[in-house]
Amino acid sequence: MKPGDRAVISPWVLHHQRKRWRAPDVFDPQRFLPSAPVVDRFTYPPFGVEPRVYIGAHFALTGATLVLAELVHSFRIELMTTQPVPPVAVVTTQPDHAPPFRLQRR
Repeated sequence: MKPGDRAVISPWVLHHQRKRWRAPDVFDPQRFLPSAPVVDRFTYPPFGVEPRVYIGAHFALTGATLVLAELVHSFRIELMTTQPVPPVAVVTTQPDHAPPFRLQRR
């Protein structure tokens, strides 16, 4: 690189490196359990890395976990289409279209 060049570090690319992850395109929350192999901190930086780590990272993870747990506890969630929902990498990851869901209170 030359002075003045810009570098982009894409979490999307880091999170999908085949050299670092077994089946990187598979949704596998078990890879983050305490019993799972330790992941290098530069391999999965969803909130950045020191010294520029997001100050609210723990709060955000706790809040997201509580909200998701309440939704799953309170509702049966069913995807209403067979159309795949591939992710699109922009600043944050989002689906390529708004998939329809049905929520039924448990």
